[in-house]
Amino acid sequence: MGVDFPLRLIVRTEERGLASAVVTGMQQARGEVLMCMDADLSHPPEQIPALYRMVCDAE
Repeated sequence: MGVDFPLRLIVRTEERGLASAVVTGMQQARGEVLMCMDADLSHPPEQIPALYRMVCDAE
């Protein structure tokens, strides 16, 4: 495969809710381009490469 996707588990014991989970995730994330996608697939994952290209082209 040749691609490494490191994973870190963040356990939140105080705050609850989606919005604060997303904020915490973005604060803890490492990388040049970050994307948040809901697990209900309301946004097609197939669009990730095109979205990534648009971000890179805009820089």
